[in-house]
Amino acid sequence: MHGLSWIDVCDAGGARHRLAVDLLAVAGGWNPQVQLACHLGGRPVWDEALAAFLPPAAPPPGMAVAGAAAGRFGLAGTCADGEAAGIAAAVAAGFDAPRPAPPPAATAEEAATPIWIVSGARQKTFVDLQHDVTIDDIALAHREGFRAVEHMKRYTTHGMATDQGRTGGVLGMAAMAALTGRSMAETGTTLHRPPTSPVDIGALAGAHRGEHFRPVRRTPGHRWAERAGASFVESGPWLRAQ
Repeated sequence: MHGLSWIDVCDAGGARHRLAVDLLAVAGGWNPQVQLACHLGGRPVWDEALAAFLPPAAPPPGMAVAGAAAGRFGLAGTCADGEAAGIAAAVAAGFDAPRPAPPPAATAEEAATPIWIVSGARQKTFVDLQHDVTIDDIALAHREGFRAVEHMKRYTTHGMATDQGRTGGVLGMAAMAALTGRSMAETGTTLHRPPTSPVDIGALAGAHRGEHFRPVRRTPGHRWAERAGASFVESGPWLRAQ
């Protein structure tokens, strides 16, 4: 009968363990949204307890990070964090500190125990299902010398799909960390460029008519020639005095 009955996994020390399972799922863990902090120059920091990258403890000027974005996933911690950030924002805007609401009932927060790599696979082991990037692809990037995470990303297209690494990004970084013998903090993560969420190109392109369809290029002396009464001829994308 076709089916899954067990898997072998390796812990951080390289020891192999066999687990009885009937289903294997791939997840990138609970990854806080660090994109906006990256846009302002804040480099993500690895948190070993959460097994996730967080915005820096001192966020960029003008930014406050609270709740799940700061790695606080329990209800009580998220509400308390958001409340503190809201009070600080109100005070900074010149208002009196509001009276805090009663805290919600505490919820247990369990530390993540990541399993980064499944060993002994007979077929492909995927780490990025969006772009079909496998462990073998990352191993090839390592052999070819593309070991920095930004280089590995471009060599393998890992984290380049529509989810921008949200589902498998940390898995690829962990695979490279294992291959290089470095910690996740030493390996680091890629930074994020705007926009935070995908935007249709049509929303950015504007009207496709007139000069907007094919932008005109003008020489440094164009205005002088124009004042002198010159007529112009198209030369490729350029307007040249004739």
